[in-house]
Amino acid sequence: MSDNFFYILLLKPDRVRDIIDFSRRSSHFFLIMDIGSIVSEVQVQAALDRAKRRMENGSKVREIGSLVLMYISGEPQVGNAIRAAGISGKTKKAMIVCDDVEEMKKFRDEFGDAIDEIKQPPIPHDNPSRDREVFFAMSNVDFQS
Repeated sequence: MSDNFFYILLLKPDRVRDIIDFSRRSSHFFLIMDIGSIVSEVQVQAALDRAKRRMENGSKVREIGSLVLMYISGEPQVGNAIRAAGISGKTKKAMIVCDDVEEMKKFRDEFGDAIDEIKQPPIPHDNPSRDREVFFAMSNVDFQS
């Protein structure tokens, strides 16, 4: 498990908009995704690596978080990727990728009443039986966007 991966249970769906706003105003990398869209931690790390590389090589997509959601969902359009892998009022469990411990602490302090931390990852570290599906979807994003 990565030190930058955190798992939460969303207790108050009416706070989702506030949580999304927190991620947007963060000065650090802070991305929150619906667990239902994620196969494994390896998939998330691969999506992060691909997004970083693409940003370094001149991506049309300006936000690295949006690009990660595109790779996670296999959707070559940003709006579709956000709907497919981002959080919504229907999200029960979420994964947060955050590159700063203090930022994660601020998040916990601000939303402590709306979330509960999940200590044991609810997704596997790796799921090789789904590699073909996952990496085909990521390649789809590379070739169609």
